[in-house]
Amino acid sequence: FCVTDGDYSNAISLSWVDDIMRQLTDIKDWFENSNSDIAFYAGSILIVYEGDPASSAASQSPAVKMIDFAHVCRKPGGDEGYLKGINTLLAMLHEIRNTLSS
Repeated sequence: FCVTDGDYSNAISLSWVDDIMRQLTDIKDWFENSNSDIAFYAGSILIVYEGDPASSAASQSPAVKMIDFAHVCRKPGGDEGYLKGINTLLAMLHEIRNTLSS
């Protein structure tokens, strides 16, 4: 995703963006529907994909994982901050997707 000139066409495929967005939406759904009492302070989202289209690994789907669980604690109401971060990342990916589609 490290693109400085705004041209994502050689950096990532449309199907990868869709797959990453689907996996992030699954995490978002868990936060919205199943997590009522856990907060993930200083947690991170790791997105892994093979960026070299010539590589044999390039045919594999990207992986999206929650990492950095050092500061997890119980908090009534869940974690609005983590959910805000996921929503922000989804919005950014939506913009990238729109750029790739046009």
